[in-house]
Amino acid sequence: MNFNSKFSKLRLIGSLKRTRLMNFQPASPKLPATNYHSGHNAEQIAAEYLEDRKFKIHKLNWKTKYCEIDIVAKKGGRIYFVEVKSRKNSQQGSGLDYITPKKLKQMAFAAKFWVNQNKWTEPYQLSVISIDAGEITFIENL
Repeated sequence: MNFNSKFSKLRLIGSLKRTRLMNFQPASPKLPATNYHSGHNAEQIAAEYLEDRKFKIHKLNWKTKYCEIDIVAKKGGRIYFVEVKSRKNSQQGSGLDYITPKKLKQMAFAAKFWVNQNKWTEPYQLSVISIDAGEITFIENL
């Protein structure tokens, strides 16, 4: 079963647009998608999910040499720093299982770094989107 046919059968919660899933192509048709490609695709899906819920995407894959944030989004004067986790199946557990105390500490560090660098003075919070076998879970406030 190829990558496209696996994901064409996903059951997504909400009014998520499926166009990016259906049109995603791995770097080479002979090679399976890498973790980078799968992760990038999950971030695109998560961004669309947020846009459908009236979030404005400020930045995808914000990175420095010290830290990174998957999605920086804004809604109602508040910035959301969104970590995206995805799993193809339940054998690997839920994406939420990978939000460990260490990961929360990294997320908080990255958020503070972004806030300082961008001189943001309004409210902000950490969030997570988990895409598990096509089902989306959004925790808005960690």
